[in-house]
Amino acid sequence: MKKKNKKPFPLTVIENLKENYPSIDLDADDFKSVYNFLKKYDDTKSTLVVQTMLKWRKEKQIFEVDEELCNVLMDVDKLDDEMPSEVFNRLVYDCFYVKFPNRYLTLHMKDDTIGMDGFFYTVFGKSIIITMAYETYHMMSIGFDYYEDKTLRECIDEHLKCNNDTYRLLNFIIQIVLYLCADNADVEENYEHKEIYKPVKKGEKIKDTYSEIRKWDVGYRYGAAIKKERQAVRHKTQEKTAVAISREGSHSRKRTHVRRGHYHHFWRGSQKDGTRELIIKWISPVVINAEYENIATIRKVKMEALTVSKLNFA
Repeated sequence: MKKKNKKPFPLTVIENLKENYPSIDLDADDFKSVYNFLKKYDDTKSTLVVQTMLKWRKEKQIFEVDEELCNVLMDVDKLDDEMPSEVFNRLVYDCFYVKFPNRYLTLHMKDDTIGMDGFFYTVFGKSIIITMAYETYHMMSIGFDYYEDKTLRECIDEHLKCNNDTYRLLNFIIQIVLYLCADNADVEENYEHKEIYKPVKKGEKIKDTYSEIRKWDVGYRYGAAIKKERQAVRHKTQEKTAVAISREGSHSRKRTHVRRGHYHHFWRGSQKDGTRELIIKWISPVVINAEYENIATIRKVKMEALTVSKLNFA
């Protein structure tokens, strides 16, 4: 018997949206239309979230990120000070959903802990909105404007005043988006879902079915390679630890450390003839002197309550 797929978070929210607002115009995703509609319900605070959902339903792109890749990107603890904001122009879609591994991130409330299912990345003009989605169907939005004459770091710092936990979470999310921008990103269409994927053709009505969703696997081959490397290092460690302990002499062991993953970017082409483009590549972390010690395990991060507005579409 074929295993039934769990309904993705965005699709459930769309269904709840239709139920809560039966008269909503699903094709009107501009800010003014959504704001004026929600004003009748005294719920204008939900404008960005509703606008995001209406935009997402048109193409229904979902990127599912491998846990090992999440671990590596979580360890990139700060943004590159020189990364141009134009990097986001490399993205194919201006609205998509990123799915985390199960309960990879959790949010601590006073009396409860809830898992984060993923986040929406949405571009509205020159504004980037990140909408965080929790398993309770609460959604939280933060955003910033980006300008091509400024770095990504400058754009974020100018518009967002975050506490430490919020900034760490935003940094992690941005690292994932940057990975999707990279030339060498490990991104493949999900093989199983590809067989049932039925995109909405021009002129057809959007039905918001599971088959309209297009799924992408992010970092699954890369993650498998990392896991294999870690196992190999551990095996080598077991073999050489006894030898290292029995060694005599004044030379001490060199300590294992990890050179963190990062991004390398450069410009290619000429600005004069319009061929100039930004190239970004992901550089994997490198383990130095790992033959005597295990690769460090990167822990999942538990975030404290975020200081942003809470929106519930359960």
